Amino acid sequence: DLRKELELDARNLDVPFALGQCRAEGLSARAPVEQALRALVPVTPAALLEPLRPVLGLLLPGLAAAPRPAFRDASEEKIAVFEALARWLRGLAELCPFVLCLEDLHWADSATLVRGEDRFGYFELEPAPAYDLAPEAIACHQRVRDQRMAILMRDAPQSSEAGHAATAM
Repeated sequence: DLRKELELDARNLDVPFALGQCRAEGLSARAPVEQALRALVPVTPAALLEPLRPVLGLLLPGLAAAPRPAFRDASEEKIAVFEALARWLRGLAELCPFVLCLEDLHWADSATLVRGEDRFGYFELEPAPAYDLAPEAIACHQRVRDQRMAILMRDAPQSSEAGHAATAM
């Protein structure tokens, strides 16, 4: 299947592949996201992860570190968790490419799919198309796909470099 192909390609390029799976029988609301994120912990340098542990520990209890942060209310805590999560993933992406895959998302419940606002501009969202195969939506998807592929393939040799390396051997 396509997910297995993507995972194999990523692993062949030594790119970490973090998988979270949604299940038809249901899981706790954040289980697929937590599963995928836990797979990124071992590839994250301590210098990046340590300062974020107290807040990320609220999302991933295995990361919890003292002191536990105090918040005025649930809204402030949620914002802090999302900011720490964004800082972690962005910092890791600057160090190395990785794939974060949520499989069978159609089985996810609404608590898993809570939509937020990217106030910091870390992610380019693909808006819902006006209609099937709308040219604007296709152009946006191609731009986002190209951007993501450039990040994934950033350190891979270009085709002319690969050919040169092969003939030099």
